[in-house]
Amino acid sequence: MRDAWRYYWFQAQTDATTGVNGIIYFLRRIPVVGKKIPTKWYRTGALKSLLAILLNFMMLLTKPVITLLMMGLAFLVGNAYNDFIHPLPTDFTSRIMVAVVVYSLGCLMLRGLIFRYAAINIKTIKLGEYFSLDRVALVRGTLLINQIIAVVIGPFLPLFILALITRNLWLLLVGLEMAIFSWRWQAFLPRLAWSHRQLGLMALIIYWVSLWGVVAGVMITGQLAAFVSGVFSPLGFMIGLFALLAMAWYIHRFADDIPFLMASIQQATMALDKVAASRDQQFLAAGKAMQKKLTLDTNTTIKPTSRFGSNYLNALLFARYRQQLWKKLRTRLFWIGGIGIAFLVLIKLFAGQSVGDLTSIYGALFFPMYLSSLGAPIVQLLFVNCDSAMLYYPFYRQPKTILAGFFYRFWRIVRYNAVTGGLIFLFIFALQFVSSVPDAVNFYLVLLLEVCGMVLFFSFHDLFIYYLIQPFTDDMSVVSPLYRFLYWGMYWVAWVFTQVQFSGYAYAILIGVMTLVYVAIGTAVIYRVAPKTFRIRY
Repeated sequence: MRDAWRYYWFQAQTDATTGVNGIIYFLRRIPVVGKKIPTKWYRTGALKSLLAILLNFMMLLTKPVITLLMMGLAFLVGNAYNDFIHPLPTDFTSRIMVAVVVYSLGCLMLRGLIFRYAAINIKTIKLGEYFSLDRVALVRGTLLINQIIAVVIGPFLPLFILALITRNLWLLLVGLEMAIFSWRWQAFLPRLAWSHRQLGLMALIIYWVSLWGVVAGVMITGQLAAFVSGVFSPLGFMIGLFALLAMAWYIHRFADDIPFLMASIQQATMALDKVAASRDQQFLAAGKAMQKKLTLDTNTTIKPTSRFGSNYLNALLFARYRQQLWKKLRTRLFWIGGIGIAFLVLIKLFAGQSVGDLTSIYGALFFPMYLSSLGAPIVQLLFVNCDSAMLYYPFYRQPKTILAGFFYRFWRIVRYNAVTGGLIFLFIFALQFVSSVPDAVNFYLVLLLEVCGMVLFFSFHDLFIYYLIQPFTDDMSVVSPLYRFLYWGMYWVAWVFTQVQFSGYAYAILIGVMTLVYVAIGTAVIYRVAPKTFRIRY
């Protein structure tokens, strides 16, 4: 037990140190501010230990809170059962018992999604690899401590408080028993399946048939109150205790624990490698896919005198991948067309004579424009098929060459995004033919300004952060956490715009003006900074 706690605390310290170091690294990468942050911040061991204590304390506090929230949701499920299926006793104790049973059934279903291998935390695997620790002892110790914390800190405190309020000891005993059972089942079933696959499969089938049988039974018969009374009774407690003792006896007598844990660790390591590979490759998946499907467009020729230097190389690249880029564009146009036609039909059928104030469309337009942009796939195409080879040459990283290539690529992206933006504008413009649009002239002029601004913004943004950060290595992996943050941050920003209600013309005009300012400032930044940052990362 002492070794288990030692491993658990070491992992907590490591997680806190990794988090603090990541924040310091991120801050040091910020222009101007980063230069003022000294490297000695990395050596604040006492601060990191204190932070580890605080983080674990906060984590322990959140577990009973989350359990109470889940029980509150289960209480609402019980109320819905009372309202729509069968009446339940109205006293508070009975309703709390129903909520605990519903919560426990949910936990049993969630933690029953396991069969062959133990559920091992990926962080534990990383810790063992980084520090060359005894992986079996590490996994065994962290699993044990996590189960103890999950049971004692999670359900115990809420159940203890509810038992005091209701003065029902069985609420604590049986509720805690079901919580322990759900966690021990995750240790018992994989070991049984490891030794006797057929018995493990049979136990799994019995487990799920019993759970869904209980749900179906109380839904059909309406006897949830009777079932709950049976669960919180001496007989229910004894049945649960017998099941727990049987599982504990089997786990204690299990002879192949080390081979089983080693196989589980190997399986978790394979899953970790797949997650890491997919996480890195998601930033270049589109570029690699287009590279594999490359077919030369022999009908397109480039006059030698029309382009020179890096622009000739870029023109050749876009010519070769023209068919695949237009295929991606056609897919986006197909989706926009289908949604647009359905939208117009619904407006014609249900909107009546007028659609009312349409200025709220200005805010909602941000997300579909983001999704339809070809900026990110083209950036991936550029690195995989051109920059990954050319960035090794000094002439390719000269300011004038960088700026010329940047704007050539920028205007090519604008051409593609302008098609999707134009189609979205045309469908909104077609609203006036199916319903009356108030103040149509001003509305559509401002809408046109916003669409043009968003086309420029999304064409510029992906290319801008690519040139400014260049996060890719020669083996096509991503080593910049800032790029990950900005890449996914734009998705969440676009989604937030759909949740905020904008009205009036000020927002759309602001988008247009801010885009022009962003492009102007970004151009200056690219010219000054990109020669230092636009290079292969290691």
